[in-house]
Amino acid sequence: MIAGFGWFSVQKNKSMEGHFPLIYFFFFLSLLFINCLKEEKPDRSNTLGLLGIAAGTQTSTGSDDDQVLPPIPPIVGPPAGPGGPLNPPILNDIQSQVINAPNEDDPFKKLGKVYVDNITFQLPVHSQTTITSYIGRRNMKIDNDGNVSNALHYSTKTPSNAINGVIQFSFLINSDLKLKIILLARNEFGSSFKEVTFSHNRSCSNANLFPTTIGDCEDHCIKALTNEDGKMEFQSKYKHDNLDFLNMDIIGIDPLDEHDLTYYRYFFYNGNAPLPLGSTSVSTKIREFGENYTCMLLSSEVIEEKNNILNHRYLEGLIRLE
Repeated sequence: MIAGFGWFSVQKNKSMEGHFPLIYFFFFLSLLFINCLKEEKPDRSNTLGLLGIAAGTQTSTGSDDDQVLPPIPPIVGPPAGPGGPLNPPILNDIQSQVINAPNEDDPFKKLGKVYVDNITFQLPVHSQTTITSYIGRRNMKIDNDGNVSNALHYSTKTPSNAINGVIQFSFLINSDLKLKIILLARNEFGSSFKEVTFSHNRSCSNANLFPTTIGDCEDHCIKALTNEDGKMEFQSKYKHDNLDFLNMDIIGIDPLDEHDLTYYRYFFYNGNAPLPLGSTSVSTKIREFGENYTCMLLSSEVIEEKNNILNHRYLEGLIRLE
């Protein structure tokens, strides 16, 4: 349009005759185009007085590999319709149920399924009130503005899409992890939240609870205890005769995916003189991310040599951390 308008300006200087109608026609089109651009405005029909994400823009999401999501603003729905209750959504206590995930969702037997149900309010709320359920590890938290950080997955519903009047959430979760649910309800009259901790203890359902001992400490054992600093410590002990060679280690892993939950530690002796009769021990501590787990497979391997004869021993056992 600008190039065309400049061309007509040059023609006007050469000859004015016969060009005025055409000039005014293009000039009118230019003004009309500019005016349309100025009048185009974003749709603000979902914008409410309470800050947050408009309901419907993010109703169910999660990370593909259980990485922490960015902080999530509260989900905000439309205002109450005519005749709807004008009450803030004050939640009653919530309940959660955890089961093994169905076979079709969990061919490798590593998942659980958590249900969040019995969601009720102290007073009736209108049908566009948003209820958002967040799943995360124990470090997930909510601030005073309703922003949730460190979530892994979340989903939003309203009473308008409840099934048979019941609002329920369900999530597939990794087993053997310490987890938390935050439930946040919000409308234009206020908000409230509830939280509950839970886990799906799949691998260690029959294991002894920390602190405990695996094996016989008059021979070869692993002790799971709390040290003087109040931290979890895992100690392997082995009673032996005079030895020419000794290698002993300890490690704690996640039994499902074999992640190292403790540091690998070992004791090694191959001196000129025999290692005297007695008890040898080696200890380790839990890694920071290992504190997210509810189950640990501890193991200790011993390789010894005496009078040119090698001997191998292996001890392992599951312990429940929660």
